[in-house]
Amino acid sequence: MIRVLIIVNNPGVSSKEVKECVKYWKGKVDFVIQSKFRSYAGHFKVPTSIQRYPCLNLFTHPAINFKGDMMICCQAFNYLKKAVIGNINELTIEEIWKNNKALNKLRLEQLNGRYDIHPVCRRCTSWENYPNIWPIGTKLIVSRLYKSKYSE
Repeated sequence: MIRVLIIVNNPGVSSKEVKECVKYWKGKVDFVIQSKFRSYAGHFKVPTSIQRYPCLNLFTHPAINFKGDMMICCQAFNYLKKAVIGNINELTIEEIWKNNKALNKLRLEQLNGRYDIHPVCRRCTSWENYPNIWPIGTKLIVSRLYKSKYSE
């Protein structure tokens, strides 16, 4: 699957230019996603006007580098040592993604409103790229995503 993420970080870019860019990529890739500029893993200070909620990356976006290291999310490459949760040459993707104690603890912390536990999450605003699905019911969502024990 190939995704193109168009991040608009210049207020001078018109909506017409963004639409032209989206139109160019449609049909060439599987998904075209448009987003405002975010502070991925907190590299930049970006103001937000909405109340923070748990990030879907921790539940839906595993990231694997060329060595097979799996990280807590796709924004964690600059925090490699702190973000690696396993290696797919040693365990399956499913074993790492569903059973890693550190990742499951981080997920629970996020679900309980503690977003500053991990340096990758501390100042990140990437969570705003996704809708706030959590009011629907955390236990229901997590259990459907993973049929998991950690959705207590």
